[in-house]
Amino acid sequence: MKNNWDRHWSRASNSVFGGFLTLYRKAIIANAVKHYAEKFFRPQGIFLECGSGTSQASGTITKKARTLVAVDFSLPALRKAVKVPVIDKALCADIMSLPFRSGSIDGIWNLGVMEHFSRQEIARALAEFARVLKPGSYAVLFWPPKAGHCHLIITLIESFSRNVLGKEIDLFPDEITLYSRHLNIEGIARRCGFYECRAEYTARDLFTYAVVICRKR
Repeated sequence: MKNNWDRHWSRASNSVFGGFLTLYRKAIIANAVKHYAEKFFRPQGIFLECGSGTSQASGTITKKARTLVAVDFSLPALRKAVKVPVIDKALCADIMSLPFRSGSIDGIWNLGVMEHFSRQEIARALAEFARVLKPGSYAVLFWPPKAGHCHLIITLIESFSRNVLGKEIDLFPDEITLYSRHLNIEGIARRCGFYECRAEYTARDLFTYAVVICRKR
């Protein structure tokens, strides 16, 4: 999986689609990220973007006394993330095994990450998030829904390229677990150490994501 993401981030900045996504993240998605960070994150502490990619959608988070850390296992992505002004540090690490003490982190967020994992991997990631979070802290996960318009557009583009142009393209690594109620993420999150978990949709990101909000016991 790591090699797939290294290739994705290395070529994203050189493609028309990658350029469009950059504009979309900064103009649309960043508004929702800022809103949820302000709503659920304390004004001070250490906060991790777990699976940060380039952190393009996190550039408008209000800093206050927050230390914002981009965490990803792709160096090409982190080289771009560290250039985002609000990002204080970039850390190359696996979000399934975070190099932080238990109960030391004040909040976690990510965008377009969880759908690339199997159910078992999702449980491992959520358990790791719960481990490092302080009691009462939140993980805010922007998770593409199964019936979402962005997933539909990507599928149509890939299908058109394959069937009409005769060219196989993968705009993203496989999205194998898109959000849906049938996944029972709330139940998984509770078993992993979160006592509260809910999902909501917002016009702030044009309903691009289901925003899954988990609070640690």
